[in-house]
This record gives sequence, structure tokens and C-alpha cells, in this order.
Amino acid sequence: MQFTLNRNSSQSLYTQLAQDIQRRIRTGALPPGTRLPTVRHLAQQLGVTRLTIHSAYSELQAGGWVEATVGRGTFVADWLQPDAAIAEYQKMAQSGAEGASLATSGLADLAMYRGRYAEAEGILRAGIAADSKAANSAGTAAKRIMLAEIHAATGRVPLAIGEVDDALKLGQSESILVPAARLYLSAGKLKEATDLAATLENTLQTQSRAYAKIIDGNIAMTSNRRASAIDDYREAIKFADFWLARYEMGVVYARAGAWAEAISEFAACEKRRGEATALFLDDVPTVRYLAALPYWLGRAQEGLGQQAAARANYAKFLANRGANLPADPLVIDARKRSGS
Repeated sequence: MQFTLNRNSSQSLYTQLAQDIQRRIRTGALPPGTRLPTVRHLAQQLGVTRLTIHSAYSELQAGGWVEATVGRGTFVADWLQPDAAIAEYQKMAQSGAEGASLATSGLADLAMYRGRYAEAEGILRAGIAADSKAANSAGTAAKRIMLAEIHAATGRVPLAIGEVDDALKLGQSESILVPAARLYLSAGKLKEATDLAATLENTLQTQSRAYAKIIDGNIAMTSNRRASAIDDYREAIKFADFWLARYEMGVVYARAGAWAEAISEFAACEKRRGEATALFLDDVPTVRYLAALPYWLGRAQEGLGQQAAARANYAKFLANRGANLPADPLVIDARKRSGS
């Protein structure tokens, strides 16, 4: 585990280290449960004082990124608590325009994860205004995609498509193209989604081709071609074993009543949920994609007769989103299945 520090930067060494570790956790490079180097070892490796390492680890622990146990060491936290993450983003917002833009996306992402769409929409609109003023096209595009997801989730499909179209004018990164294709499909715009899949495939890069195959699987599901969708997701995994491919495949298996296969995929998603905090391996936060995982895991467990485990996951799902989205179909179904 190698880290590098820029001693010519105006940013303190411990802050550089803490942010580097945060970035690796968010991208899945440091998954939950990973043991970080000891303070002594890392101080020797980087040629800094132990106090520098201790300060970085303390900041990470305060933000909920890591957990420290006397006698065992410091480990990447099993899951970031939203309240701790909010505090971390609020601190990040004070670090300059770039930090403020990322913090805005992060706060909106967490609000969406909890189903607080009105709150998230307000955060995003303020963030888009700030990014536009700063000529931050990447930040604006990312926020417009998130806003489109809110519009789609709340039944405002024309507004969603308008935001998608505007986002695509500003950026063509995977973190824009993949959600844009999914949103087009949700609006019944098959041609537009197919065109975006072709754009990804034609880059000839392995990672992009994996995303293209995921979209192909989503396209197959619009006509309920489950076997074709599964084949596409498997092909995607051959290119790159992305969390999103596993999740989408699990949902298809669950809808088909193939509970053993579904639980295998969802268990992998649960184990690798750190990857879902930054699905596209960049600085764009995507915690919101984790929101429905407990529901689907519960469905698979219920299908296999694991009633206690299923009820626990339904309860986890409802605790996060039940109060904020009472009319959501998954919330209604989870309440019915859990008897709550």
C-alpha cells in the first residue's frame, strides 16, 4: 500500500494523506475491512512524523471513514454513516471552489440515498448555479444528471430528459453517459440509449465496453428478455467486474424467481458496497445507488426461506427511505412483506 505526499503543496501533509485515503475508499481501492498500515510503519514509509499519520487517521475516524481498535489496528469502516459523511462534506465545502462543488454533489447524493428528493433538488440547483458561475462544466453536468434522476423518480419525466440533454452537451464521461442511458430507457427513449451504448463501445476501451454491455442488458430488460440481459451483464463482467453489473444481474434474477442466483449477486454487492460510493471510479459520489440493495437482498432471502434475514433487510431499507418515500412501490412492498 503506497502513498505519496507533495511537500511543495500549501496543503498540510496529514490532510493530503487523509484525502488520498478517502479517495481510495470511495473508489473501492480500499474496500471495507481493509487494514491500514500502522502509524509507525506509515510514518517510516513516508518519512514523516508519527503525529502526521495519527492526525490523518484521527480525521478519517472522525468522518466515519475508518475504525480504530486498540490492539488490532485501523480498518476501513464497514459502512460510512450518512451523518458522519455529511459532516465531512460540510468541512470539504470550505476548502475552495473545487471542494465546494464536490461537497455539494456529495450532500445531494446522500439526501437522494435517504429519499429526500426535495432537499437534494435544492442542494443541486444551488450547486449548478455555483458551478456555472465558476465555468465548472464537469461539475454542472454531474449535478444535472443527479437532478434528472430526481425528476425521473418523482414522475417528472420531461424535466428529467431536459436535464439529461443539457448534461450531455457539457460532458461525455462514463459518469454522464451511463446514467443518461438509464434515464433515456426509463423514459422509453430506446434509440437514444442505444446510441449512448454505441458511443461507449466504440471507444474500444475495456472499461467503457463493460458499461456498454450493462446498458445493452438494460435495453434487453425493456422488452423483458431476461436471458439476453443476463448474457449482457456476464459479458460486461468479462470486460470489467463492476458493481453495477452484479447489481443489475441480481435484480433480473430476482424478478425471474431465481433466488439462489440472485442472492449470490446481491451478497457480492453487499460485500463490495464500498465500490458503489463511486461507481464510475472518479470523484462523482453515487451512494444513492445503494439505497435499494437491502430491499432486493431481502427479496432473495425471502425466496430462499430465510425469513428472519429478509425481515432484517426490509427493516433496514424502510428505516432509510420509508418515512421519506411512503408512496414508493418498493417501500410499499417492503412494508407488506415485513408486516410493518
